[in-house]
Amino acid sequence: YREYEKVTNPKTFLLFSHVYPNATLSFLAEPRVNKFDSVLQRIPELKLETVNQKIGQTPFYYKNTSQTAYLSSATANVGPTNDLFRTDISNQLTYPFRFMSVDFSPYAGHRDTYYSRGLTDQEDLLRGMFFGGMDMSTKFYKIYNGLRHVVTPTIQYRYQHMPTVNRAKLLQLDGIDSLDKQDMVTFGLENKLQAKRDGAAVDLATLILTSDYNIEHSSTAGTGFQNLKYRFELKPYSMWEFDSQAEYDTVGDFFKTITSDVWAHTGKASTTLGYRYKRNESSQLTMGFTCPLNPFWKVNIYERFEFRTGNLVEQEYTLDRDLHCWTVQ
Repeated sequence: YREYEKVTNPKTFLLFSHVYPNATLSFLAEPRVNKFDSVLQRIPELKLETVNQKIGQTPFYYKNTSQTAYLSSATANVGPTNDLFRTDISNQLTYPFRFMSVDFSPYAGHRDTYYSRGLTDQEDLLRGMFFGGMDMSTKFYKIYNGLRHVVTPTIQYRYQHMPTVNRAKLLQLDGIDSLDKQDMVTFGLENKLQAKRDGAAVDLATLILTSDYNIEHSSTAGTGFQNLKYRFELKPYSMWEFDSQAEYDTVGDFFKTITSDVWAHTGKASTTLGYRYKRNESSQLTMGFTCPLNPFWKVNIYERFEFRTGNLVEQEYTLDRDLHCWTVQ
């Protein structure tokens, strides 16, 4: 898909990852290369993340995520303005079990974060935070005329105790620094309609609904239901498919984002028609066409129309040449 529509200002980075049987070790370098960009530089970040591992012969599972980084906030046309060393360690213990066809997964853990400085340079800080919760899910299914309908309801509860260091005392560089007290339930419902094609199960239609309910207000949201998210995928035939997702603000009573796409495949050629909406920013229609001319050459057409201004804001006509390991466009 068009990268620009997803990320208008892509990052420059170098990432090295090594996967072990029970863990992943990664090294990330993310500098600023264009002085007109405002970015958070990670130069570098080292991260070790383990998967849920069973503790001996007990029913408990353990998971750890540890990361340390030198962070530098660079302002456009100015340069680095704030920098610090940060080490974040999260330990979690889980006890999964099943009761009356319902899967339960209660967990508890503690998160510690060290800062070489706070909002001022006066002292280093150590923030601690307890968290816990439970994930619950089950499945129901029934077969109608060769079609299998699968319903998967889920309930996720998460509680985060008030951190020992208030976020107001920290430089707000990314999501780790903004962690706050949380007492929230997430309700989810997944519906799938499945059929068999050539002996394999395929999803003809998928509808996923999720919504958060705040039991206690936080620094960013009040109590009650928050955003409602939905995703719908329809693939009745191999020649065309439909995908739509949206986020609805139940408090403000408006859609925050809407994305819809239709793909149609005719032979080796494919046509796409899409709609993009972001509240107070854009309302766009996108059109695309791709057709291979032979095993090496391919032609692409892409158009983007903005309803708010009435302008065709982007036109793209490309000819691709496949060079096996490279592509010339």
